[in-house]
Amino acid sequence: ARIGDDVQIGDYAQIGIGARIGDDAQIGDDAQIGDGAQIGSYAWIGSYARIGDDAQIGIGAHIGDGARIGDDAQIGDDAQIGNGAQIGNGTWLGDDAHIGNGARIGDGARFVLNLGADLRGYTLHAYAVDGVLRITGDGADIALPEAREYWADNPWMLAACDYAERLYAIATAKPHDC
Repeated sequence: ARIGDDVQIGDYAQIGIGARIGDDAQIGDDAQIGDGAQIGSYAWIGSYARIGDDAQIGIGAHIGDGARIGDDAQIGDDAQIGNGAQIGNGTWLGDDAHIGNGARIGDGARFVLNLGADLRGYTLHAYAVDGVLRITGDGADIALPEAREYWADNPWMLAACDYAERLYAIATAKPHDC
């Protein structure tokens, strides 16, 4: 492993073979950094967080306590990953991404959008895997159009589905039949 200058590593943290940690990064107690993982300078990895093998964490990113970042995932600069969030293997999150506490983002996601919180405080996210747009939140992880049926009695959630669909169509430059 290569550890940069002024890195703080908490008690019982585990650093994998070939991992690289940039200058001024902070690794929390009992955190696990996988083999070949790269942690950017000024990144903050919370206690009990797990960073998968060959994952890349950007400069200044904040990974919350107990979060799980999958193998080969790429987390952009200044991204904020909430406590207990689970980010799947091979997922890409861009710079400044904000993923809420306890959110689940599936393997291979390439488009991730924070849709905000509903009136009950559930944070919603939209992401795409293999061209299928999915909505996660309120304890669910559902592909469209099933999400519309699941949340049929909640106008706010239905509006969030519509918003995610429109942005996905723009981001992928093709219409997405929902």
